[in-house]
Amino acid sequence: MLPRLISEKCLLSCLRGFTVSTGAVVLLLAPALVSGAELYGVVSLPNGTPAAKKSIVLDDRPIGQTDASGVYRLALPPGQHTLAIEGTDVRVTVIVPPTGLRKDLQLK
Repeated sequence: MLPRLISEKCLLSCLRGFTVSTGAVVLLLAPALVSGAELYGVVSLPNGTPAAKKSIVLDDRPIGQTDASGVYRLALPPGQHTLAIEGTDVRVTVIVPPTGLRKDLQLK
């Protein structure tokens, strides 16, 4: 079942004038409606306090940073990824399912 990201009214309005079967509409819209998984968590310092504004690297590419509370949230495709905190020795491999994954990290 596809996630409900748009209303039926909006979908019907967008498709007005097109002649396609319902099955074809689902096939055509499925790639656009399926969202990626979410990898999220909290990065903390060795003493347990939040690691604010730390750069997050995913698969060797900078992708974001933690907020003031040490929280990060990344939208990415499901599968295996390497998560790292820039400027530290923290580097972990994570397997993110389509439903998402929480992965907290503590700096050394």
